Amino acid sequence: MPDHDAQTHDNADFGRFTRSWAASHDQVRLYVESVIWNHHDAEDVVQEIAYKAGRGYASYDPERPFGAWVMGIAKNEVRVYLRTRSRDRHAFDDGLLDLLADTTTRTYRELSPRSAALRECMRQLPDPAKALMSMRYVDQTQTPKLAERLGMTTNAVHQRLKRVREALAQCIRKRLSREGIHG
Repeated sequence: MPDHDAQTHDNADFGRFTRSWAASHDQVRLYVESVIWNHHDAEDVVQEIAYKAGRGYASYDPERPFGAWVMGIAKNEVRVYLRTRSRDRHAFDDGLLDLLADTTTRTYRELSPRSAALRECMRQLPDPAKALMSMRYVDQTQTPKLAERLGMTTNAVHQRLKRVREALAQCIRKRLSREGIHG
């Protein structure tokens, strides 16, 4: 019969790992995709990073930032991918891979508050505005097709999109300003 205390400890570790991975996933993905341009290969490498991070989590020192630890795993996995699968003569050297990882980390830190603000501002939009933005930017429906679907002129759709984008931009600026982030 399994030890209940060990199982509880394992569940707690799994929960901590899951939360940490979720917080770092986008940063890792951005780094991998900056080096590996084939989408499917990049996805495979990100999955391998998640697997290795999960397997190695027991040895992770919680005194260190999880993001830095998992980016170390990411750099190693990207190196393995480039060594074993890349047929490209223009291989990245280790210095460039480190620079890309550092740049990705800095960029992610800057974009993360903006992304959170955008998500919150999108939630606050009226449903018709959300639907319009989703059709245009998620489904990537071109404006003439939107106009046809909505029974509007192309110019009216352009104007409505512009107003929604301006409202989002203003909302994002206000949220970031409240958090002391300017720019």
